[in-house]
Amino acid sequence: MRTTPSPPASHGPLPAPLPGPLHGVRIVDCSTVFAGPAAAAYLADFGAEVLKIEHPDGDQARSFEPVHNDISLWSKLVNRNKQTITLDLHAAEGQQLFRRLVSEADVVIENFRPGTLERWNIGYATLAAQQARLIMLHVTAFGRTGPYSDRPGYGTLAEAMSGLAQLIGYPDRPPLLPPLALGDNIGAIAGAFAVVTALFHRERSGVGQEIDLSLLEPLLAVLGVQTLVRSVTGQSLQRQGNRVNHLAPRGAWQTADGRWISVTVGNDNTFRSLAAAMDMPGLPDDPRFATNRARLANVDAIEAVLAGWFGRTAYADALRVLTEHKVAHAPLYDAEQLLEDPQLRSRSAFVNTADDELGHALLPNVLARFSATPGQIRFAGRRKGADNDAVYRQRLGLSDDELRTLREQRII
Repeated sequence: MRTTPSPPASHGPLPAPLPGPLHGVRIVDCSTVFAGPAAAAYLADFGAEVLKIEHPDGDQARSFEPVHNDISLWSKLVNRNKQTITLDLHAAEGQQLFRRLVSEADVVIENFRPGTLERWNIGYATLAAQQARLIMLHVTAFGRTGPYSDRPGYGTLAEAMSGLAQLIGYPDRPPLLPPLALGDNIGAIAGAFAVVTALFHRERSGVGQEIDLSLLEPLLAVLGVQTLVRSVTGQSLQRQGNRVNHLAPRGAWQTADGRWISVTVGNDNTFRSLAAAMDMPGLPDDPRFATNRARLANVDAIEAVLAGWFGRTAYADALRVLTEHKVAHAPLYDAEQLLEDPQLRSRSAFVNTADDELGHALLPNVLARFSATPGQIRFAGRRKGADNDAVYRQRLGLSDDELRTLREQRII
């Protein structure tokens, strides 16, 4: 079993950021829970200065499971690399402070119901009047227009409506929703991409803009040809377990000692390599398996061959011969095995950072590696309001008496 890594010393002052590609970009993140905060975190990973604003009672993500010692681990993840302050946007005083903070910002990220910011007098038109270069990312489940725009929504609902859940699972069993925040994270990556695109446009035009991001629509892009298939053939894709319509064999098989390995055969040459790895060199001569189209037509038969071979082969032996024959394969890992994998360790795929609350936090590293301006995971999400004094004093010049009054009135 893997032992828990020794915790680094708890940090005091925040570590200085590397000059990432988004160095100098200021972002105000007033979104809640997952998709909006995660989009801001991806931007922070690459050097953007992100100010996380949450209600004095705390973002809902601070109570989401899994919780360790009353600390939500989700909050540690999605609020990494951010300064964090509290501010009540329902109150007129809070709205005034928000406008002052945004006057120095390049981007605002929010995911309230459409019209909420306008009711609080901090909608895009109001903010852009004082900051014409401002970019605002709106994140909603279904979009800010259309008959569903006023509906409450979560990433799970986007996963359901997109067709994703309908395609996950086996044909004789109910559809499955992903057991993770997949729609939120795909939306977050799409949101970060959209912000960077808008920043690039602003560099050329000098003009900011609003971005309307629906969590539903990036999932449609990920699902690819499902609607094209329907429009061209009149057929709808159906659940088929680990199979796909365009390649065979493709799936996961259990070894003799109970471990699982995934194999994807992308072309006929790869199938010959697989046959050699299984010590069945004559298998490609079988007309049922000679071509990809033939294997798709006889998918039950070829899968039975693989199930038989894996079922009598030990995990380590299967990995060895598949590697020797250059067959595309990968083990099915759990979290412990992920942390032990030599490929991931060699690339520092996980970063152990100091943390004042947990002692240390092991987080996934940045999404992509830049040769000249690398991103960096500097710290996990901080305590609620950890940067109130620094931000309100240094950015806005508030006095001790003003801060005391704001706390007493629960504006911050």
